[in-house]
Amino acid sequence: MTDTEKNIDRIIDEAAEWFVLIEAGDATDKDKARFAEWLNASPLHAREYAEVSGLWDEAALYGRELDPAPAVVQLYPDRKSAPETPKKPAPLWSEWRKLAAALVVGILVTTAAAYLLFPQQGTDIAITAPQSFQTAKGESRRFRLEDGSFVQLNTDSRIEVSFTDGFRELTLKQGEAFFEVAPNPLRPFIVAVDTTRVQVVGTQFNVNKRLEKIEVTVLEGKVRVSEQPPQQSEKWIADLTKGEQVVTRPLSLMNNTAMKSLIAKQDHLNLKAILSWRDNKLTFDNRDLRDVVEDFNRYNDLALVLADPSLNRIKVSGTFNPNDPESFAKSIERIAHIRSQATQDGRIVFYKELE
Repeated sequence: MTDTEKNIDRIIDEAAEWFVLIEAGDATDKDKARFAEWLNASPLHAREYAEVSGLWDEAALYGRELDPAPAVVQLYPDRKSAPETPKKPAPLWSEWRKLAAALVVGILVTTAAAYLLFPQQGTDIAITAPQSFQTAKGESRRFRLEDGSFVQLNTDSRIEVSFTDGFRELTLKQGEAFFEVAPNPLRPFIVAVDTTRVQVVGTQFNVNKRLEKIEVTVLEGKVRVSEQPPQQSEKWIADLTKGEQVVTRPLSLMNNTAMKSLIAKQDHLNLKAILSWRDNKLTFDNRDLRDVVEDFNRYNDLALVLADPSLNRIKVSGTFNPNDPESFAKSIERIAHIRSQATQDGRIVFYKELE
């Protein structure tokens, strides 16, 4: 038996023991507090307890009257309390009934364990149906995933989520997202962006899919970034820790299979500036004007346009309101000595200042 199988067996046994104790009504406040700690220790604990509880309900032997103490984490995070169930007379939990409960749960859990440990060859067990989350232009939203992880999407962003028994997989289709990953060594958390692949167990990191590059920045923990190579191009792996970033090239800009998608790995970053969008601000620290313009255009219908490629590399520092491109245009005119002009088709075009 592998270590993973032993760990699942142990968790299933613990879930059954907790279920019998709670159902019997013998749990003290201290027991309920320990139960809460056990549930919080891993999303797998909550999942297996819910599985045991669900199997017990299906057996329809006794009514369930779980009324946890306030310290007990709810299995239903979107509600303030567990859903109400029809009230039934409280059973007289004699010793033989407790034993019967343990035996029935044991049988049901053994069946569930066999299904978990020995799934059909070549298939994954779907935990939740694939989901898609997105934000409109100018909008930022934070979503809670079923495993307890959180994803915050920046403006005009979209992500697809597909969780299976073995993996938590997400695909960033456009825009920018910040991830707070609930630890679970048994189910790696994977984010795919074009050919770039980010894999973690539990951490906090940011992924920004730009027009000409992809930026992966780590706020806490460790992240492994690799490439899903198109055809026969060389594969690379970069391990990142807090304050480090990799910049990769999207597939659309790779002219041949020999071109490497990894552009740079860097540290000593201004994390506050990179994550300023989470506070509805845009803070730049020596950033290329091309990137700054791209960020503003994500938020606004009034588009900023650089008429001269030589303006791309002008460095910009400062904090700005993302929803006020006109004020930014006036500021950048003073700072960078360039001129701007509003057009009738809803754009602000930047030009080199005449000598």
